[in-house]
Amino acid sequence: MALTLTFQMKFMLCLAVAMIVLFIWDKWRSDIVAMLVLVILGIAKLIPTDQLLSGFSSNAVVAIIAVMMLGAGLERSGLISSLANWIFRVSRDEPSRFSWILGLTAGVMSGFLRSIGGFTLLLPIINRASMSFRIPKSRFLMPIGFCAIAGGTLTLIGSGPLLMLNDLMNNPFTQSGLTHPITIIPIKMFTVMPVGLCLLAVSLGYFYFFGKWLVPDISKDKLTLGADVTHFRRTYGFGGQFFELTIPSDNPISHMKLSQLESLLHGKKIAVVALSNGREILMPPLRSTEFNQRRHIAVVGFLQDVADFCQESGLLMAPKVKVFADALNPTRSGFSEVVIPPGSELIGKKMRELHMRRNYQVQLLSIYRNGQIHQGEELRELTLSAGDTLGLFSAWQSLARLDKRHEFAIITTDYPNVDFKPEKRYQALIWLVLSLLLTVVFRLPAAIGLMFGAVGMFMTGVISPDETYRVVSWKTVFMLAGLIPFGLAMQSTGTASWIADQMVTVLQAFPAWMILTGLAALAAVFSLLMSNIGATVVLVPIAMHLAIAIGADPRLFAIVVALGTSNAFLMPTHQVSTIISGSGGYRTKHFLVVGGILSLLYLAVLIPSAYLFLN
Repeated sequence: MALTLTFQMKFMLCLAVAMIVLFIWDKWRSDIVAMLVLVILGIAKLIPTDQLLSGFSSNAVVAIIAVMMLGAGLERSGLISSLANWIFRVSRDEPSRFSWILGLTAGVMSGFLRSIGGFTLLLPIINRASMSFRIPKSRFLMPIGFCAIAGGTLTLIGSGPLLMLNDLMNNPFTQSGLTHPITIIPIKMFTVMPVGLCLLAVSLGYFYFFGKWLVPDISKDKLTLGADVTHFRRTYGFGGQFFELTIPSDNPISHMKLSQLESLLHGKKIAVVALSNGREILMPPLRSTEFNQRRHIAVVGFLQDVADFCQESGLLMAPKVKVFADALNPTRSGFSEVVIPPGSELIGKKMRELHMRRNYQVQLLSIYRNGQIHQGEELRELTLSAGDTLGLFSAWQSLARLDKRHEFAIITTDYPNVDFKPEKRYQALIWLVLSLLLTVVFRLPAAIGLMFGAVGMFMTGVISPDETYRVVSWKTVFMLAGLIPFGLAMQSTGTASWIADQMVTVLQAFPAWMILTGLAALAAVFSLLMSNIGATVVLVPIAMHLAIAIGADPRLFAIVVALGTSNAFLMPTHQVSTIISGSGGYRTKHFLVVGGILSLLYLAVLIPSAYLFLN
């Protein structure tokens, strides 16, 4: 029996069109549009009051909050850094190769952690890559995020629609109206993996071959941390880039102390910032350090100056920084400015009394006083005065500790003020594994299982409770909380069913593969207007009834609908798309262009692979 188009349905259709127009217009932020829709739904009383704010307490939103907290804990413990180091090493420091490998990693992780989990845990690596390659993170966020969405189709637990499909196919509501109720063979854990691998492969290939032309380069990111490099070079005399030098065993420098080498470098605008013997990295290195087995040194300076020094001293310059790549990464260390404030207890003391490297773990490069720069050996005998400005190089952790002392006033504030806790690495890993076990093996709701791990991390000191609140993207939370009631209203008013009914009326005269293609496209559209779970609940019964009516496999039709709801690249309404929209600065037009092409490719691969592997 055909559904009658009621006033409420017409209102919801108008609201859906208005919401899409506002997203495309991009005058207001997406979270503001979502909140506006929420308010309109409340005024129109299209859903019960107790469901109007249900998005804030939904399993999906709470799970996203928990995953962000878990990700922060993994970052603080150094586990994400270890993964990043491996990916950088495998990618050989090539941005396109890095993006491809990280996209593959996101896809595989999403098959077990859901798209939002697999993507959110990798956000710190994307931020680090942006700083390392000096490339806006908009070049990475969309490819990695879309691969994470595609990766959610790898396993039965990779997405909500697939996870609920077995119950949905065999429940009485789905089979109501059938002449003879049928029993559908249950979907196993890896039943959909061959299709999911095809979908992930086409996503990876799409961005690998065409990403550099299609993905927008939104150059609004600040690609340096700490003091502005140009200003620091002009004010303190040091700048350029980092170089990795090797000391041959028969070179006289191999028997020197660092203080002797620094005497040779005086006036050359070159500073030694780190030493390594292959087992440990000293940053900053102490002046009393003897080279002996420390064959690698990292220096900062200009190419010609460093090349000239290497030629006259017999040192070897590496083509790129490898040994010190992690230590000198902009997200781990950099230049900063510190001033001696009036009343500081350091006023009147000579610099050599402070032992800045040993006591504060920072390296003093220059002091700026009354328009003059003081460097090298003259620094040791310089008496500090109020207003002296110190140009430093250090790990950001060391600067964060210095910031807590009253003797100094930190001028540089734009740096990662994060206290890494490598000693908490095993605790972080244990809580992550326990979270996954509760979610995957014991089938607890994702929100409960993941929040258990987040709570465990701050109970054991991996991350502080205050930090857990700071790492949450509240823009994402409010956008999803506004869109979830919209999806409920689409279902409760019958609008979703009416749209599906009209589509079925048009499709039922066509061949089975054409109908299946239309259902997959319809599932993609519905996933933009409501949650992917809501789209699955609405369309699976219709798809199964239609399959039986034309003599096709209802199980195949149901699976394709569930996979079709992951084809959510056109608008920033998917949980992952919401995050990358805010972090990457994308506009809706970017999703329409990049996501539009990928949506067509996704659809073109989904139907043949479903017939090949699932029929």
